[in-house]
Amino acid sequence: MPSLMPTIGVTQPINSAVQFAPADGVIPKTLYSAAVGPYRITSILVATTSPADVVIDLYMHIGSTNNIIGSFTIPASRGTGGQPSDNLLAGAFPSSVDGIDLLQANQLFAAMEATLGVGLVVYVTVLGGLY
Repeated sequence: MPSLMPTIGVTQPINSAVQFAPADGVIPKTLYSAAVGPYRITSILVATTSPADVVIDLYMHIGSTNNIIGSFTIPASRGTGGQPSDNLLAGAFPSSVDGIDLLQANQLFAAMEATLGVGLVVYVTVLGGLY
């Protein structure tokens, strides 16, 4: 980022958490939605109890359409057993991008690419807020 450009930071934190279980199948769930805006998503942390890798798709809702941002593989048992959670934003964007800026009308969704096995869970925690 050019040195003369100001960094805009979150001033009012708004965090959310969503769980994906086998009964959820591959239906998208709302990860983040704010009644007012603009707002910035700074981290999307994902953990899973699955003993195998899982794939999660991330979407931005614009108008009446879920537009895919990307598909992310979460390693087996990530975020459990002493392993750190994966931050989807850390690897998805250049280091100069410190979040996703969204307007009031935009929402962030996610969906599993395959139904989870019995008793398995994927946890998604979204950190961000208004600015």
